[in-house]
Amino acid sequence: MRHLVCLIALFTVSACTSISVQPVDPDLQVRHVCIQDNPQVTIDGFVEYLQDDFQRHGITTEVIGTQRPRHCEYILSYTARRSWDIATYMSTASVSLTRNGRSVASANYRLKGKGGLSLTKFKGTESKLDDIVDQLLAGYQVEPDATVARVEDDSVFSANVDAELQQLEALRGRGIITDEEFEQEKRLLLGSN
Repeated sequence: MRHLVCLIALFTVSACTSISVQPVDPDLQVRHVCIQDNPQVTIDGFVEYLQDDFQRHGITTEVIGTQRPRHCEYILSYTARRSWDIATYMSTASVSLTRNGRSVASANYRLKGKGGLSLTKFKGTESKLDDIVDQLLAGYQVEPDATVARVEDDSVFSANVDAELQQLEALRGRGIITDEEFEQEKRLLLGSN
């Protein structure tokens, strides 16, 4: 019996969380990220939690399909897996940020041994993603009262119209959007306020 208790204790201790992160370089000054939808990830709220985490760091997001809109300089792709032990829980997650097709950052979360007997494996998906995104965006200050809004379509906007117009101007200046697209987005932005 004593050996069984020792074995269970050893298994519990050996099952731990592994997080590896290559953070985003703050010099990149990322302001907007397009999140590429992954329909194979069926964890409730996963994308919304990612969007909330980026928003806390002052970065707007939008969810895109397989077609990359021209204004999407930064694309975040992700995978995640659920496991089951009395209840379902997120056991792995990976996010990768690319800029024009080149990797600039990544984060991986994994429960070794699917968490073993550790009760921390049942920690919510939101909390687990908070941990990895905070490390991923370590160089970006958390904005406690962030007024940045999520992007729900192909337009780029925020609650602060002046800041958004500056962002659109910067996209146009870098050749990411055309003059025509800039004017269209500007009309949409000014028409919605």
